[in-house]
Amino acid sequence: MLVTVEFEPGLYPVSMRFDYTLPLRSFYGLDPAVIPDIVTKTTNQVDALVELRGKTLVLVRCLAPAFDEYDTFDPRASVWDLQITKGVVSIPSEREARDIAGRGIAATKRATLPHNLRPRTDREGMADLLIEFTDPVILNTTGSGSSWMIWVVTPGGLLTTGYIMDFTTAIPTIGGINRDEYTIYRITETRHDRHPFVGIEKLTVYLQEVAGV
Repeated sequence: MLVTVEFEPGLYPVSMRFDYTLPLRSFYGLDPAVIPDIVTKTTNQVDALVELRGKTLVLVRCLAPAFDEYDTFDPRASVWDLQITKGVVSIPSEREARDIAGRGIAATKRATLPHNLRPRTDREGMADLLIEFTDPVILNTTGSGSSWMIWVVTPGGLLTTGYIMDFTTAIPTIGGINRDEYTIYRITETRHDRHPFVGIEKLTVYLQEVAGV
């Protein structure tokens, strides 16, 4: 069900989606409703360039982490979310690299993403991840909980195949695809910038490559 809440004139309506897979206590106000990160239509020039020139990436988020009896993060029992997005991936400038290194943040790449995404570096369990493929074209992601598949099409569009995400370890891997065919980045810094004169928003994330498993 989609509920639209109208505020005073001049303000934008806000949509809130209630997740009916949550426990019953959620409906009695004991748990917060779920406000998803939904990618809407392109809203500014930066998003248009990202959509046109960017690569297709997979944003991986641990929405509900689980822990075992030793208080160790248990990825197989956790709830994950995989979302397709576009992004322009590049190398940080020397000035950016010095700035983030001076604050103790490691980053080997940066990416410009649609500004309405809300990636987090401080999510309980682990920071959000980005997956970048070398050759296959990502079509879709399907699943829930810790059971997800990534659907890709081979170069030339001759074959579409679904690959299972493996959440056995803290860093997920993709079964059936060689580790050198995709790169996993941990999001270590996010910056939501707004141009002071024209008001255009831009989301920049700084990425640290995760070593192969």
